Amino acid sequence: MTLSSQLRAEVKAQRPWALIVLTILLFVQVAGFVGVAFWCAGLELPLWPLPLPWFDLAWPEHHLWAGVAAILALLTLLSAVGLLLLRRAAWVLAALVQCLTLALGLGLRFSPVYDFSGRALHSYGLYLALGFAVIQVVYLNTRDVQQALASAAACRARGGCE
Repeated sequence: MTLSSQLRAEVKAQRPWALIVLTILLFVQVAGFVGVAFWCAGLELPLWPLPLPWFDLAWPEHHLWAGVAAILALLTLLSAVGLLLLRRAAWVLAALVQCLTLALGLGLRFSPVYDFSGRALHSYGLYLALGFAVIQVVYLNTRDVQQALASAAACRARGGCE
């Protein structure tokens, strides 16, 4: 068995269920951010068979929000892939993305410019994004995730795992 195959076997054994769930949630969040970016840019969603007439967006800054959602999608994708590779920097990036998501979501919710107080579909989408962010912050701070990332970093620092 070569050193790289030993390292891969060790890293594979170090992925706890909390890290797997967190990574899946991050990929779902990427899909959500991409959908929001398409929605805000006024583009049709590819491979979406149903028309969405209630998505008429009348915000003057909709292209700005499309850009913000696209950047968040990219950062979330980078953090999800990094967590799959057990990189500690990915944990920091994932925490930063969730912090930005919560800050932007709460800013939008309580903004006097945008109305998220009703029962419109975009209000429920905002609440879903905020809920996803809170759940991911909890998973980011579980002991299993922290230990898996720390042991993978120590394994890489030694140049391999015995």
